Amino acid sequence: MVGGMAAMGLGLGAVAFTPWFAVALVWLVVGGLGDAFAEVAAQAIAQRRAPDELRARVLGTINAAGTAALALSFPFAGLLIELLGVRGVWAFSGVCGLVAAVLLLPVARRLDLAHTVDQAQ
Repeated sequence: MVGGMAAMGLGLGAVAFTPWFAVALVWLVVGGLGDAFAEVAAQAIAQRRAPDELRARVLGTINAAGTAALALSFPFAGLLIELLGVRGVWAFSGVCGLVAAVLLLPVARRLDLAHTVDQAQ
């Protein structure tokens, strides 16, 4: 999950510094693949860690939060482009992805440790 977030941040951020469209597409593929890995890992963790009786609520809440975040991104996109410019928004997106990856490190370590303990029992 952390690697996927880092790849997503790197891919999106690199678009800001790429003057060629073909190279930007390659970086977008890197970011998209990173996002795919992060999303699959996040869904797997949520499904595995949520208690059976709450699993549907947990997954519904996660999906609702994602949909709300997407809906809120549209009104703010124009404002961010006005403030930062198009390249600035790409760079900002990359920084956000990399910061998210760093913030996920302790969570991922804790989940990995819990998984190791679960397997030992």
